Amino acid sequence: MNCAYCYKSDTKLSQCSKCHRASYCSQNCQKLHWTTHKPVCNDANLIEWPPALVEEFLELFIEHLDVHKIIYLIDRSAAQKFKEKTHGGGCGHKHHSIELDENTTSLERLVAEVTSRSYLYTLIPSFLQQTSEIFEKIKSKGKQDGLVWDTETEKKVLEQVFDEAISRRLVAEVNAKYRKEEESFSKQPMLLAYPSGYKEDTNTELNILGIDIIQGLMENDMAYIDDFFDYDTAHGTFAEAETLDFDGRFEEIMQQKIKNIRTDKMLWIKKDIIDAAVGGKHESPLHLTLSYCKNLKKISDVYFSLPFELNKKTKLGLQVIDSMCLDCFSQGTFHKPHSDSGFGKDDTGCKITCIYVISNSSNNTIEINNTPIPLVNNRFIILKSRKCTISIPPVSEKLFLCYYYILGPCDPYQ
Repeated sequence: MNCAYCYKSDTKLSQCSKCHRASYCSQNCQKLHWTTHKPVCNDANLIEWPPALVEEFLELFIEHLDVHKIIYLIDRSAAQKFKEKTHGGGCGHKHHSIELDENTTSLERLVAEVTSRSYLYTLIPSFLQQTSEIFEKIKSKGKQDGLVWDTETEKKVLEQVFDEAISRRLVAEVNAKYRKEEESFSKQPMLLAYPSGYKEDTNTELNILGIDIIQGLMENDMAYIDDFFDYDTAHGTFAEAETLDFDGRFEEIMQQKIKNIRTDKMLWIKKDIIDAAVGGKHESPLHLTLSYCKNLKKISDVYFSLPFELNKKTKLGLQVIDSMCLDCFSQGTFHKPHSDSGFGKDDTGCKITCIYVISNSSNNTIEINNTPIPLVNNRFIILKSRKCTISIPPVSEKLFLCYYYILGPCDPYQ
């Protein structure tokens, strides 16, 4: 057996205490190897490459990345300024890195961080897995369509996929860092949604939910209603969600994907951020993208009013919630049976789950307590989170689901 870092053969090798798969001849070798070993240490499904091969792939990674393209995919105006600043706007070659100085913008600093060698090291395992999946799908589709798929074609397609996947992955990394910076707690956390305290312009009468849907929720634990929004909102929201997906705003839940629990992607949207974005505040790439999402803002506004309305009409004791979750299901993706909350140790605090369907097809279904319900565009579903099991079978056509999770206590009789 050889040392995982220096490849020296030694009878006195010590194993990594976490994974027990890598061995070292000294603590110094283990420290030097940690950057390479870290991504695969806790995942038995990933294979660790020899350091020389990792270095070779890392150079290929850097050769294909283009920091200007990454900035452009996030913020076009910032990309133009970067181009003018670096080469007077006339440069035609790729920029593989960013030189930091006193004039470097916050966006450029984030891009510089995710394109650093140390950061790229950590992305290699998951990047290869994602790129391989994309390539195999394209290859399979090409063969189904009768395209000639020889070695030369495969090489060209693989290079194009590799080049595009690098940019998209790094855009997603930058966006994720931006979201963490922008996340903030509600100004009134854990505050009961008193109807008398509701002062928003949307749903001012707190009367969007009819008596039938309230009765269905209270007696049957779930209910749904069609034609929830007006025609323009219902048919304009899909394009907005598609734009967010194209911009790389959604994130996979990798731990659950690896365990084959779900393969969808999620994007959390806070009310104050989308309000500011649509209102003209463009302080970040996320603000800029959301500034075009006027229909999603309508959903956010209505969702924010629902805890107040439900507390007005029931005794659920719901809290003020200022975030909604947009869920992207591409063709073939799924989410296995699960509950958003439960009782005892399974209680997440979630009491009510709201789901708004954004789809151009009516061929997909959701199963609630094993009962299939068609996912029709502009359908609104509401259910008791602790009482219902939800699953999304593999979808036949792309759709988005807009979730709103409302916290509240367990009912006394439960």
